[in-house]
Amino acid sequence: MSNPDDAHATLKQAFQLIKDGEKHQPRKIIGEFLKANPRSADGWYLAALVTDEPEKKLKIVERILEINPQHIEANKLLNELTTGDDMLDDLLRDTKSLTPPYSPAPPPPPSPTIPKEMNNFLKGRGFWIAIGVLVLLIIFSVFVLGQSRGELFGIVFRASLTPLPSNTSPPTHTTTPTHTATPTSTPSDTPTPTLDLTETAIVDYRETQTAVAMTQAAGGNVFTPTLVSASQPTPLPQSANLQNGVVALKFKVIDAEYSIPLDRIIAVSDSPSQLHIYNPLTDLDSIVGLSATPLGLSVSPDGLSVAVSHTDPYSISIVDLKTASLTKTINISASADDILLADNGWVYISAQGDPSDPRPLLYAINISTGQQISGPRTRGGTTVLRLQPGGKRIYAADTGISPDDIMRVDIGADGFTTPIPNRVIDSPYHGDYEMCGNLWFLQDPHSIFTACGEIFRASNDPTKDMTYIGVMDGILSINYIPPEVRAIRQLFQAGNLLLGVPDSRRDFEKPANRLVVWNVTDLTFRRSVTLPDWSATAASIGLYVFVNAAHTQYYVIAQGTEVTGYLRGFTVIIGKMSDL
Repeated sequence: MSNPDDAHATLKQAFQLIKDGEKHQPRKIIGEFLKANPRSADGWYLAALVTDEPEKKLKIVERILEINPQHIEANKLLNELTTGDDMLDDLLRDTKSLTPPYSPAPPPPPSPTIPKEMNNFLKGRGFWIAIGVLVLLIIFSVFVLGQSRGELFGIVFRASLTPLPSNTSPPTHTTTPTHTATPTSTPSDTPTPTLDLTETAIVDYRETQTAVAMTQAAGGNVFTPTLVSASQPTPLPQSANLQNGVVALKFKVIDAEYSIPLDRIIAVSDSPSQLHIYNPLTDLDSIVGLSATPLGLSVSPDGLSVAVSHTDPYSISIVDLKTASLTKTINISASADDILLADNGWVYISAQGDPSDPRPLLYAINISTGQQISGPRTRGGTTVLRLQPGGKRIYAADTGISPDDIMRVDIGADGFTTPIPNRVIDSPYHGDYEMCGNLWFLQDPHSIFTACGEIFRASNDPTKDMTYIGVMDGILSINYIPPEVRAIRQLFQAGNLLLGVPDSRRDFEKPANRLVVWNVTDLTFRRSVTLPDWSATAASIGLYVFVNAAHTQYYVIAQGTEVTGYLRGFTVIIGKMSDL
């Protein structure tokens, strides 16, 4: 296997050549790459893009799915390659159903008998004389009619056309103010360009060339997607600007998580409202159109689906990540501060209360039926929701109030199963420890990490649940020396390393344009890495950090921020885990 960084650069180079319309050179590059990396699903996918023969393309796709059955682009390409045959099979079945049972054909009617005198006439010279006279009469008639029109069989035979007299006024048309005529389209004489399968694959599976139309189904709260492909290929966007491991994103990141099974960044953006299934190594971005402006998202525990919360109107979209398709949109009664997709058939949201009780309220929404159940209220502010690995408990953190706190809600097949109805299970502390309004479960389901580095137990024993364990190294000030990080915006565990990005909203003592790393075994601080600047005048402030499934590369989603606070665009910073 080649070096991961070299593999990354090779795939980027090959994909850029494909987008530029090249075929021969990327085939050569991909062939050499696959010799060194025969188990690279992305390498085989690029090979499929430069293959013209459908049978060979199908075999390549089957190999990709042997390596990675969850490969998004390969599954979509497989569906594209097999849809035509399935459609023909359906048509053949329909045709058979319309065919009546077989019955012998009726005998042909007897041939009419021609009289002997008529038969002699048809064989004689008089018949042909009659035919000749008839032809002359037809020619003479056509000539006379054509002369009156100035042409014969469409050919002008007059020497010149007589112009209209000067006193002839053009015809006038009266328009009615209350009616506007609808113009009719005239077929173009220009033939529609024929695309080969490779070009079609690039256009279809980049998906930036596909408009997604939402048609609302019966019931008023379920939407199904209809893909409307462009009639002609449009130029693909230029590849991301990859310099020193920095990829410029083409969309504004509203929220993001990571799917380990798919090895993709899952993000939502607005203007337009879209969900992105993004591979920073190849710059492949499978886009799903959304019906409303997204607020946040939650990837399912198995990493194969995602729930997106929306505003205007308040709703939740369920997206199948494996097929990159919207499966359902459910209308809800409140705007979600946070959203959580569990594995029990329910989606949970936290939302602001009403004027009579402003405390946040938790809701459970049944994905299958759309049923919405009101749950317990939290203490105040806004509430962040996290699912404990195992799927039976939600732990939450409130922010925007003092002191901030954490709490627990039990869930099950019926939505909420909290022992005390309409109440959360509160932590035993109130102001004893800083929790900073966020929390995470990493690979250990029994430890709750909070944004201020404090760690608490998650236990079935009520006397131990949410009790204090300790604090991460490098968080607290020692002898008045500023800590390495005051608060954490996001944590992500990869094997024996724990990666985080500082929360610039709380951490003012050290630069926020850093990636911080801990050892998982003893939670000792390992190192701090300065992120490359967004520009000469703007720093890169980390928002999210993820690690790929192979634990070879990390991705930091960052936003350029000027010294004045002015916000710039979004980037993905790609680094080697071996450097940490």
